[in-house]
Amino acid sequence: MELNDLVIPQKELGLRLNMLAVLGRRSFVNLQNLKKAMGDLTANFSEREFRCPCCDASKIDVGFVDRLQFARERIGKSMSINSGYRCFSHNRTVGGVDNSSHVIGLAADISCTNSSDRMLFLSILPEFFNRIGVTSKFIHVDVDDAKSPDVLWLYPPKK
Repeated sequence: MELNDLVIPQKELGLRLNMLAVLGRRSFVNLQNLKKAMGDLTANFSEREFRCPCCDASKIDVGFVDRLQFARERIGKSMSINSGYRCFSHNRTVGGVDNSSHVIGLAADISCTNSSDRMLFLSILPEFFNRIGVTSKFIHVDVDDAKSPDVLWLYPPKK
């Protein structure tokens, strides 16, 4: 192959670049669709999991979701999000406190209804979160720096 064989006339180069741009865009769209099927925030978490159920708003912190992803990978099991971002209205409806970390997108409640999963989750979650609340139905995790660090609490049973 000669050097001249590698030279492409400018008009043809423009056409090739346009083709590459179109192909690249198609590839990007396909990758985006695949990513959304798997999780559009991380490999396993989608933005829709963190939406407020009453208004569909989602203001979840991406760094927070990254921590959830790292924890999930360490745990080696899927994690279902019961509650992520909450608007103020929904937070009040579910009995959340006014300064809830959910309303600023720094908290999630992970479904956990059996003791063996609870033990597994609680053995690993403290590696990634320093604020953890536990009930018989879920485990709350948050990364709210405005609140006391290194705390673990139990929610009272609902009557």
